[in-house]
Amino acid sequence: MTLGGAEGGIYNKYLNDVLHKTCEQMFGRAVKITDFLLIYIAPYHLFHGAFQAERRIGGVIYFEDIKIGLIAVSADYPPNDAVKYSRFSEIIQLPTPNRNNLN
Repeated sequence: MTLGGAEGGIYNKYLNDVLHKTCEQMFGRAVKITDFLLIYIAPYHLFHGAFQAERRIGGVIYFEDIKIGLIAVSADYPPNDAVKYSRFSEIIQLPTPNRNNLN
């Protein structure tokens, strides 16, 4: 397990950006993310973390090797049993096709 960073976790720009953008889409506006504590479990290529989205409890998992993850956030504050979920995957940039590439 890898730990480090300002709050005892690690920093991953991609996950930070995805978290902010996804929460913005979930709640229809920019949402302040705090207490984002992310760990990396290297043998499983797994990022796992907890955060708060304007005092709502949230969590994220992301498998780095297959580039797929899930974000879950309490729908309301104070938290109840309603949760908003979002699956996400990293978009892989493919080369621009040309006439000489038949595949």
